[in-house]
Amino acid sequence: MIEKSFQVNVISNYWTVKAFLPDMLSRRSGHIVTVSSLTGLMGTYKCVDYSATKFATVGFHESLLLELKTHGHHFIKMTIVCPYFINTGMFDGCKPKAMPMYEPKDVAKRIITAIKRREVFVTIPNWARFATPLKYYIPAKLNWVLLYRVIKAPQSMMGMRSFKKTEKVEAA
Repeated sequence: MIEKSFQVNVISNYWTVKAFLPDMLSRRSGHIVTVSSLTGLMGTYKCVDYSATKFATVGFHESLLLELKTHGHHFIKMTIVCPYFINTGMFDGCKPKAMPMYEPKDVAKRIITAIKRREVFVTIPNWARFATPLKYYIPAKLNWVLLYRVIKAPQSMMGMRSFKKTEKVEAA
């Protein structure tokens, strides 16, 4: 299951860029959108493999952006989108405590808006862009208290059914 997650969430980005980037470069125009997740910015309970793939998509996107800019391809625009839970059935049984799941159509509308505005980094909800970097600036214990007691992130995932077939990685 881990290999499948990486194929779908990471490797597919390489193949898509490989297919479309040459034409974008020859036209000197294009926009690459990478859909990651907030779990690509902050690890998530019961989602070790999924979260790892989303961290990889963030790294892929940032590295590709730097490659393009370094080679003078400023005409290729790039947007990375890191949404909260989307109500697609993937997170069945998950009961988010901080806010409800987003509907796919609302996320799609936000992505279209981001493309039109040429936004580089998008989190859904918008305020998450400010919350996720906090983990680097506050003590680890305080980070855990915020995640567990305030946001209740791990508790949100405890009833999740969809990922039960994934390979489990548990603390020793």
